[in-house]
Amino acid sequence: MKAILSVIMVIGWCSIACCQQIDQPASIVEFSLSNMGFNTVEGTMQQFDGTIDFDVDNLELCQFDVCVDVATLNTANTKRDEHLLKEDFFDAANHPSVCFFSNQITTSARGYLATGTLSIKGVESIVNIPFTYSDNTFVGDLNIDRTTFDLGPKGGFMVGKAVAIVIRVELD
Repeated sequence: MKAILSVIMVIGWCSIACCQQIDQPASIVEFSLSNMGFNTVEGTMQQFDGTIDFDVDNLELCQFDVCVDVATLNTANTKRDEHLLKEDFFDAANHPSVCFFSNQITTSARGYLATGTLSIKGVESIVNIPFTYSDNTFVGDLNIDRTTFDLGPKGGFMVGKAVAIVIRVELD
């Protein structure tokens, strides 16, 4: 009986709080990384898909299952963008999305922490994304090593390994 009541409570909570809609025009992923050791390349990705189930009073039931469209990559340099979509970087033809699926959401000193699987170019890695939430807006940031996800050359000085990422998702 307890199990049935638990399922009913979760279903009832989800029908009220789950599956919040992403405000597409207001949501963005921004990234930056070193280029040739002295230049910084900055860019964005937009067009999210997925679900966000978030309730500050029920973090154990919360979940992010969100992807961003790689084809929306924009570094303000058309030739570079075309190259980044090719096989040696994002391989957008075979891997059209960068996705994050949370396993756990907890509170932190800064606000919240989402732990989950980041999938880029078919490679999955567990990451922690510290984030804040206010006025239906999530703002999180993380740093990744692009070589973990087979993005670009493994060595050399042309493209830095560390990628700083800022994620801003607004809900409708």
